Amino acid sequence: MNYAEMFVGSWLATYMPVGVLEVVPETEGTASTVLYDHFAAYVEAIKTGGLAKAQTPSITAWGRRMTELGYPPRSTATHKTRPLRLIAARGVGLGA
Repeated sequence: MNYAEMFVGSWLATYMPVGVLEVVPETEGTASTVLYDHFAAYVEAIKTGGLAKAQTPSITAWGRRMTELGYPPRSTATHKTRPLRLIAARGVGLGA
């Protein structure tokens, strides 16, 4: 298992049950870069907790894994989105 497989699954498992991430219709998705930034902050927090040698997966590796897990990208006129929404709440990477 590579870091993208390990970290993407744990990121989704951590934030979906508590309502920070939710699945939405693809027309209401969140920009992939915004989701990736949240994911990267989550990985950095894990790394400081004991996985210091782990590398944060690239946005490309993250995107491939998200597609494999059923969250494909959708291109708009300005950016790519994924059928997920970040909900404003206190948590890793949300800055609140």
